[in-house]
Amino acid sequence: MRRIYLDHNATSPPLPEARALLRQVLDTGWANPASAHLEGRQARAFLDTAREQVARLARVPVTSIFFTSGGTEAAHAALHGAALAGTGEQIVFSGLEHAAVRAAVAGLAERGFRLVEVPPGRDGVMDAQRFISACLAGDTAVAALIRAHNETGLVQPVQAVADALGAHGIPLVVDAVQAPGRLHSILPHGEHVLGLLSAHKIGGLPGAGTVVAAADRPMVPFLGGGEQERRRRGGTPPLALIAAMGAAAAHVAGQGSEPRERMGRLRDEFEEELLHEAEGIEILGREMARLPNTCAFLVEGVPGEDVVAALDMVGVAVSSGSACSTGSARPSESLLAMGYDRDRARGLVRLSLGSGTTRAEMDHVREVLVTVLGRLRRYGAASGVS
Repeated sequence: MRRIYLDHNATSPPLPEARALLRQVLDTGWANPASAHLEGRQARAFLDTAREQVARLARVPVTSIFFTSGGTEAAHAALHGAALAGTGEQIVFSGLEHAAVRAAVAGLAERGFRLVEVPPGRDGVMDAQRFISACLAGDTAVAALIRAHNETGLVQPVQAVADALGAHGIPLVVDAVQAPGRLHSILPHGEHVLGLLSAHKIGGLPGAGTVVAAADRPMVPFLGGGEQERRRRGGTPPLALIAAMGAAAAHVAGQGSEPRERMGRLRDEFEEELLHEAEGIEILGREMARLPNTCAFLVEGVPGEDVVAALDMVGVAVSSGSACSTGSARPSESLLAMGYDRDRARGLVRLSLGSGTTRAEMDHVREVLVTVLGRLRRYGAASGVS
């Protein structure tokens, strides 16, 4: 049975370019890039190339890029680095943030910062003025607003927020992990914006990530121990993984708009046909700006994790939310923030396409999904489960 993978928001398979460069670096670039000898200089060349490739993808100066061990470390590095470098007393973040960002702000609360969580609207989109007002109502050290939501795919008003906060010198951390290859603009413009990227979301491998921050922005290193990465992140960098991230970034940057336009058409056709063929489906944000590869829906009367398990058994990989939360019985924090009750939020199912997903695959997934939903509902009715 040939499996169909529709969980690219959790991770995408490594691109051939990334795998090839990984092997090359392990063979010839294994030295410490901070060393002055030939082997160190060879390693440094791989690091410099990757920095240029990621900067080109994000459309920022190469001096704005520093590497981390992944998106989670990037979130902690950006939030801690900006907050501790300033004099503000509160951290403002949206109710849509990824678990990594939530953990980072929780760590700042332990250091004495006051936390202000701003819920989104029922439609899953943050009201820009409400968020801005919360930031300006107190002495804000740093704010965080996700670029596009990893579960619903809904695009957030980061540019309007960045403009308003930038006028007051307030740094804004933008989790843009889901944006490359899916949105034309990865990060909002602004000298006070700090962006987060992750290798394995773009065809690299887990273990490498990036913070995008202006070279002159004051930051306290989250990890000390050395002067690597322009004194912003101590420790020898995971060079092979960073080089693979650079190769993936170059691939995505060279694709242009065609893959995201095609994914959007496939997603829209799938949703329209699914709504005609299945009952009790609520597609989240269908009429709003979303990541073109993301379809998130709520199933009435059936837990999302049951749908995921049933599809897995017939060769289709999807999820019931963020991979960092899947496996627990807890409903999505973001859906709860949007006003859904816990039972309704547990019905979440997310399909996230890749650039290679085909129409035939989406047609097959729709057919088996309709069958699976019917079977699960019949089982629930027969067993008295609602």
